[in-house]
Amino acid sequence: MSSFNDVLKKSFSNLPIFFHNLQRINPNTFMCIKKDSYNRFQFCFVALGCMIRMFLTYMILIIFVGHVPLIGTYITSMYIAVALDGNHELLLITFALGTINCDESWVWFMRRLKECLGDSTEVGFISHMTKSIYFAVRRVYPDSYHGYCCKNIAEKIQDSTISNTVVEQLLQNEVNGNDLHWLDNIVIAKWVRAFFPLKHELPITTIIQMVHDSMQGVYIQRATFGVNFTGEFHGLLTPYALKVLQKRFIHSDGCRVRHIVGDRYDVSKYLTTEFVQLEDGICTCGKWQKCGIPCDHAIASLQRLEIEEIQQMVNLKLTTAVYQNTFQIETVNPIPILMHWKYQLKVFSSYLHDNLLEL
Repeated sequence: MSSFNDVLKKSFSNLPIFFHNLQRINPNTFMCIKKDSYNRFQFCFVALGCMIRMFLTYMILIIFVGHVPLIGTYITSMYIAVALDGNHELLLITFALGTINCDESWVWFMRRLKECLGDSTEVGFISHMTKSIYFAVRRVYPDSYHGYCCKNIAEKIQDSTISNTVVEQLLQNEVNGNDLHWLDNIVIAKWVRAFFPLKHELPITTIIQMVHDSMQGVYIQRATFGVNFTGEFHGLLTPYALKVLQKRFIHSDGCRVRHIVGDRYDVSKYLTTEFVQLEDGICTCGKWQKCGIPCDHAIASLQRLEIEEIQQMVNLKLTTAVYQNTFQIETVNPIPILMHWKYQLKVFSSYLHDNLLEL
């Protein structure tokens, strides 16, 4: 009888054909295997075609990236990129499994992500305050916005070992204008563990299968939820977007507005003044651009309008109609069981050469 260690090793040899069948049933899926100089497994990257299409078509282009350590002899790190759908719910975009967690591994992950999204796609990033992620984002996406999780900033501020200079810099660079309601209750590492509570070492193909099956369940669940957005709710804002807009509508009462010219306004609140340009959906506080919902300052500039009219200025990706399309058009197809795998050696060999083996 083979040992469990033999089973783990065999799963790596099965990984290319496993990927072949995963891509066969989920078209346009992007996968990559990286080996070290000794031809040993180092990383693998998985992005289902439906995940990438869904993100680029139906979501605000902000990506949350994070890492979680895994228990294992061969696989010790999991890298993830997630986004938020129109109702403020996390959705996996892509993930990778690897043997190490360092600057180079994050650069490799970010480069694969960029290949999936396209070189010309402009995205922003939110992460924990780790040097490796910061290094990778700056290397691969040098012109992109990169913010930090608000809760992680709070933890750093409470850490007595961090100097006051660092704290002041964090407050100036990240807290002001970074009131993304998306971040209020999200701790990326905690979400990863809740999403993938791996307590024991598993074969690499089993790990990928678990993530795949979990995402399939999420798609089905949200497609069912989206069915409720019919009749009078069709085309309106999702519950999350409506809640945020109403909250900002109330907070706009404290703003003082000065019309400059055309659609441009100066809006003051407390000790800060922001510049609003309505037609372009821009406010210097950054909130409108980041989450697609008019900020307090923009709403104050539109004070003559009712909230129903202001709703039309929210990003269309936060409407119930788009939410329905998100989970009804795209689906995660089940991976065939082992007895139904297709090998097709000639095609498979070409596939390995062109798409998988990055030595």
